[in-house]
Amino acid sequence: MIPNNVLSEEYRVKTLLKDGETATFVLLNAGKKEGGREEPSTPETWSLAGKHTVLDPKDKVSPQKTIGNVVGQIQVKEGGYLKTNPNGTPMMIDEITRVIFEKGRVTLTAEKNNTFQYLMRRKDNLSNPFRLQMGGKSVKAVFKLLDDKRERDSLLNQADLKFVAESLVRHAKLSDLKAIAIKLNEHADVRLHVKNANTNDFSALKLEILKRAAEYPKFVINASADQMARLKVQVFECQEFGILQFDAGAFSLFGGKEAKEIYRPAVDVDPVEALMKFLSGQDKEREKEGQESYKEMAKALKDILKV
Repeated sequence: MIPNNVLSEEYRVKTLLKDGETATFVLLNAGKKEGGREEPSTPETWSLAGKHTVLDPKDKVSPQKTIGNVVGQIQVKEGGYLKTNPNGTPMMIDEITRVIFEKGRVTLTAEKNNTFQYLMRRKDNLSNPFRLQMGGKSVKAVFKLLDDKRERDSLLNQADLKFVAESLVRHAKLSDLKAIAIKLNEHADVRLHVKNANTNDFSALKLEILKRAAEYPKFVINASADQMARLKVQVFECQEFGILQFDAGAFSLFGGKEAKEIYRPAVDVDPVEALMKFLSGQDKEREKEGQESYKEMAKALKDILKV
């Protein structure tokens, strides 16, 4: 069921991941909010089935092929007993599992090349170059591969902010939602405005602000009282404008004439989350240093935005 084992030569995935390389797939439509629902449009987890049927036009005898997310081999069971071959060796079959997207994305390494092949040849992958030939004409694209580093970083940051904004709204009290609505209505851009800002209908107000969170997450977060979420917006904006860069395991600030390394997170932690703790003064051993770095970063961003 591994795509490169069952598909004709033309449809196999020629370029696999090498050691140190990663590939990130991001959701396009899966899990989007439906009318009347209050769930976030970017679910915390969303999964694809471990098997998928595609067409292989080059195979004139058996054009329909089943490909799978093969993660290993397991021994066949029947009636509660493990089966063996006539020669006594274990009878093995492919172990198939679902592909889990977390916060709208999944990132693979070279150790997951079977999964990479599987996702690259699914009909609902917009980045599958053979999508239409393989039967995808009537199949809606659900996800795509981010193959440009700048696009990948930008879209992943945007997806992260959307998840943060929607989660924030979901867990907010009525008074919190009203405060957010009031601040959104202060904007000159009417697309941000909340029509039911003064209502006491909790569900109606939450649903309307959830819609704003899905489309304009940065503004909803900045209208909230969540300081760490607002700091994440600043960090992502600084990355977007090139003020802050993460390279070779360290964050550098480009606010002056020369780059200045401000923070090097541990290798086993989320670098952005660790940076945020540093900038917010939560790292007590480097509290003053973190606060000074935040002031430099905020000033550089202010100069860029002219606010």
